[in-house]
Amino acid sequence: MGQRMSIKNTRTCINAILDGSIKTATFTEDPVFGFSVPQSLPGVEGGVLDPRSAWADKKAYDAQRLKLGGMFQKNYTKYVHPGVTDYSKHGPKV
Repeated sequence: MGQRMSIKNTRTCINAILDGSIKTATFTEDPVFGFSVPQSLPGVEGGVLDPRSAWADKKAYDAQRLKLGGMFQKNYTKYVHPGVTDYSKHGPKV
């Protein structure tokens, strides 16, 4: 489906975080998990930051993302009981 990000691209992303240059990037929010992903970063190959673009079948990617989100939601239920803060509302939106 996709491939792992190269070590070069990974280092470039980490360096952008460490030197603060990532703050000038434009971000897109993942609709299921809610995290923000930069659309591009200088020195990072195009399309690497958007895992959906790495899949030839976008519908299959979307289905897998929803499945994974559901798995996270189900897992959260193990840790919800009286006296414990329920963090599940901060998790994936399926």
